[in-house]
Amino acid sequence: MKVRAGLSLPFAALLAVVVVNPAAADRSESEVWARLLFPPASADKIYCDAYTEVRASDGYVRGAFRSWNLGSSAQVCEGWLERKRYNSDGSLQYNWTRVSDIYRIISETRWSGYHWNGTDAGSRVCIKNYASGEKACSYGVW
Repeated sequence: MKVRAGLSLPFAALLAVVVVNPAAADRSESEVWARLLFPPASADKIYCDAYTEVRASDGYVRGAFRSWNLGSSAQVCEGWLERKRYNSDGSLQYNWTRVSDIYRIISETRWSGYHWNGTDAGSRVCIKNYASGEKACSYGVW
C-alpha cells in the first residue's frame, strides 16, 4: 500500500526557505491533497483521497473527502480536518489537532463544515482507509 501526499508547485518553492523559517514547511496558499493508493505500483488506483478548499471571502477552510469503488468492492474511508497553530513569536501553540467531525464515506464525496484558519494557524485534511487503518494527511494550508 502506498501513501502519497501531493503538493503544488508554489508550495514546492516554499520548501526552499525551510532553513530560514522552520514553520515555513507547514505553509501553503494552495490546495493540497492526501491520497491512499491501491497497489500494485504499475496500476496505482486512488481509493481514498481528501483535499482542502479555502473560501475566498474569509479564508475559512473545509475538507472534501472521497472514497472510490474500484469495481470489486466499495472502499470505506474516514476523513477529518486538523489545525496547527503558532504563537505570535513563532513558537508552537498546539500541534495538529482534529477540529472537525470524522466523516465515514463509502463510494461518495462528503464535505466538512467551514472552519477558522486565521493568523498563525493552518489546516490540513487527513484520510484513513477503514479496513487497513492506513492514514495520510496533506500539508497545511496557511
